[in-house]
Amino acid sequence: MDSEILSPIPQQPIIAPKTLSFPEAIAQVIDGRRIARLEWRNLGGETDYGFLKDGLLQIFTNNKFNQWVVSESDMISEDWIVLADINVN
Repeated sequence: MDSEILSPIPQQPIIAPKTLSFPEAIAQVIDGRRIARLEWRNLGGETDYGFLKDGLLQIFTNNKFNQWVVSESDMISEDWIVLADINVN
């Protein structure tokens, strides 16, 4: 008998999200999407994110919305991801 256990549920491979540069991520924001950096992920699965609202770049962090002041670290990072669409307005 084989020591391998077969599951009736197909296993899906874990696929790492495609990461973007800051200019690529901002292009996604302009198209109405939310962006985040991989290092922003919190332990509970929630994450801070940036998006465009009322013509301004906003960030959702600490459970509230703020105007986002972009840092040099943000601009040179290559770990930006696009988050699933939700209604944030």
